[in-house]
Order: sequence, then C-alpha cells, then structure tokens
Amino acid sequence: MHYDEFFAQYKSAYELWTFGRLDVDGALAALERLRPIARAVEPADKRATAEYLLAQWANETSPQAGERMARATAALARAGADGGSTAERRTRAEARIAEITGIANETTDVAERYAVLGLNETLAKLVDTLDREGHR
Repeated sequence: MHYDEFFAQYKSAYELWTFGRLDVDGALAALERLRPIARAVEPADKRATAEYLLAQWANETSPQAGERMARATAALARAGADGGSTAERRTRAEARIAEITGIANETTDVAERYAVLGLNETLAKLVDTLDREGHR
C-alpha cells in the first residue's frame, strides 16, 4: 500500500476524533482497522511513520490520557466561576493555569501535553481581560 492511501484514511478518522465526532470506542475501532493497513505500507520508512502516527493516537485514547484531560477541563471550569473581585478572579485563573500545566507535565506524550496545555489559552485570555478591566 502507498503511504498516501494510508494517510488519507488515517487523516479522515483522526480528524473525526480531534473534532469530537468520534468517541473513544470509535477511535479504538478506527485504530484496529488502520493497524494492518499501516503494516502493509511501503517503503519501510513510510511504514514506520504510519505506525508512529497510530501509536501517538493510541496514547491519546488511553484511560490515563482521558483522566488527565477530564481533570484539566474541570480546572478550566472552576477558573471561570462567577464571583469575587477582579483581583480574586485573576488569582483564581492563574492558579488554574498552574494546575493545568502540572497536569500536562504528568505525561511524556507530546501531543497529549500540548492538548492539555491548550486549555490554558482560554485562561490566559481571561487574565488579559481581567487586567484590562482592572485598569479602567
């Protein structure tokens, strides 16, 4: 099989996962369907790339990865709670940034780490908005 054929199938399934249109069971089924295809990819260096992509995706579907993302999402939700002064809300957001960063640092999987750290972008924007409100 040509790598491009494998990659088209992988990309289609992985995008469904990335955009939340595929649950863990669906992702695991897609991985099982793609594994034999990846093993048939030629040449060998492209086969190694295909197998690497599947291994990375499999890491994202692990129960541990799901638990870390659930904790990080819960931290994000707590940061956005209403109530308190601007300074208190800012402190709360900064504490959740630190918490989410700590959760991200629990994994050695680079893709998972960046996915968890991506939640901090929302909080950084919140801190920026609160800073502007505090200076009005």
